[in-house]
Amino acid sequence: MALIPLLAIAAIASQLEVAEERVHFLQYGLLGVLVVATGRHPGWRQWLVILAFVCAVGAIDELIQWGLPNRVGDWRDVAFNCTAGLLGTALGALLFWLKPQRPGSNSTIS
Repeated sequence: MALIPLLAIAAIASQLEVAEERVHFLQYGLLGVLVVATGRHPGWRQWLVILAFVCAVGAIDELIQWGLPNRVGDWRDVAFNCTAGLLGTALGALLFWLKPQRPGSNSTIS
């Protein structure tokens, strides 16, 4: 069941033309799923904090690249990392935070 978000992210990443973009999409999508999996109290506030964290990691990654002589940082990559993180956190929230209702689980019989 936990492989479903990774397979969905991999399917989207496989459609990208640039190999580095595929790898980054997988990385940040998986990061979003894994960070959501650690959450204990699901809700919009926590989801937004997780999304901000994933975007901050992507932005810091690009800032580091601007300082390296053989690398180039790009704002487009920051947006791309955040998009992959958004997808990963959304898939993770669907997988880990939404519990399916079982028939008869809302019964009031003690």
